[in-house]
Amino acid sequence: MRTPRNPTPFPTPPAMHQTPLNTIHHSPAWRIPRDLVSFGGKCSLLKWVIGYSFFRFSCSHWMVAAFARQRGQGVPREGVGGDLQVTRLIPDAKGTSCNQRLERISGTQHTYILRVPFRNENGILKKWISRFDVWSYLEKFVELLLMKKNLRKVPYDFMDAAGEIAAELQGTPDFIIGNYSDGNLVASLLSYKMGITHCNIAHALEKTKYPDSDIFWNNFDEKYHFSCQFTTDIIVMNNADFIITSTYQEIAGSGHLDDRSKPILFSMARLDRVKDITGLVEAFAKCAKLRELVNLVVIAGYNDVKKSKDREEIAEIEKMHELIKTHKLFRQFCWISAQTNRARNGELYRYIANTHGAFVQPTFYEAFGLTDIAEYLI
Repeated sequence: MRTPRNPTPFPTPPAMHQTPLNTIHHSPAWRIPRDLVSFGGKCSLLKWVIGYSFFRFSCSHWMVAAFARQRGQGVPREGVGGDLQVTRLIPDAKGTSCNQRLERISGTQHTYILRVPFRNENGILKKWISRFDVWSYLEKFVELLLMKKNLRKVPYDFMDAAGEIAAELQGTPDFIIGNYSDGNLVASLLSYKMGITHCNIAHALEKTKYPDSDIFWNNFDEKYHFSCQFTTDIIVMNNADFIITSTYQEIAGSGHLDDRSKPILFSMARLDRVKDITGLVEAFAKCAKLRELVNLVVIAGYNDVKKSKDREEIAEIEKMHELIKTHKLFRQFCWISAQTNRARNGELYRYIANTHGAFVQPTFYEAFGLTDIAEYLI
């Protein structure tokens, strides 16, 4: 992990000093919102956590509120001022509180929403616009006014997000969390200009929601502006100090191995109890010598339990994720969802053989054994 830009040493979460950045990306302890982390007394310098979520209020507000409640009465004792969530202010927000500049999040004592309006050449944008159309407003949103000695003297109508934050805190925050593509772009720019640590939440990636959008992005660009979004995702993920994830696919289906020079132990089958893929993973997890010598790669079922309608497969998916988390298999084990391209599947066997790997058939019972035949033919 690279040194944070803040000259004041930032008290990192447990084990981050010894853990590479690409491992933090897969650490189950950092998944949000599935598992919330209380920094406790270890982060006495963590005075403000700024979560950027321009559109996903329910998810992000829940996350920030739960995080604040978990710390409870320990906030003042730990020297933590509170949490500030920044989003956009919409003046013509009928029937909602989105036109309020500052709002305390219900159920918390030290957590607030700070809203800053979008602007264009004609002034403040008064109406809501789609999340797909915000890109031209974001840079202006984060323009710094740090040349001002006292930001509280800056007229509100001319104050941007960074100015609002610094004015509200009467100083610079220690830590910024970015959520979703547009929020992470804002967080990344603020992090760079304010010299503070940036945490990127890789959340709801559009490439997984719109089929073929990464290949035929130009066909969608007029309506969704995917060229801006996909470029943003690449930039901010590479610029973040560390990344946390929130979906099964982002955690289990990432396909990264620490030491790619190791031979591969490989298996491909349906993800059900009889095929016993989870049994293979558990055996690998519990054998320190095997983990030292080889990587394990399996192609089976879905990574995301929500995509399956089969009760047995759902149980196996949940068991697989539990094994990954319990035995810390990240970067030694790659779980790829089921593949339907037969020609490519054949090449997978060939690749495993050419790199001196081994095919494993862990099934309890095999009536015919198509995968065995395929492996023998290679």
